[in-house]
Amino acid sequence: MQEGIFEATQMIEMISEDPDCSKRLKEDLQSIKKILESDEDLFIQKAIHAVEELEMQGISSNLRSQMWELVSLLESLTAI
Repeated sequence: MQEGIFEATQMIEMISEDPDCSKRLKEDLQSIKKILESDEDLFIQKAIHAVEELEMQGISSNLRSQMWELVSLLESLTAI
């Protein structure tokens, strides 16, 4: 599970470094990364919810696809 969380945080960093990523989205992604790095109960579910709640309008289709890949990865971790 730790490997999957590491992969998710790496994916967040990759998305944040994309030139199309807005400042607001970068801030939201860093908040999600902090959730994943915490020891809170249900932290993966909280991270999934936070990604799903992001405003997707105005985000390029490439970034939107990466965000849904992140959700898929996080959802696969809940099955472990």
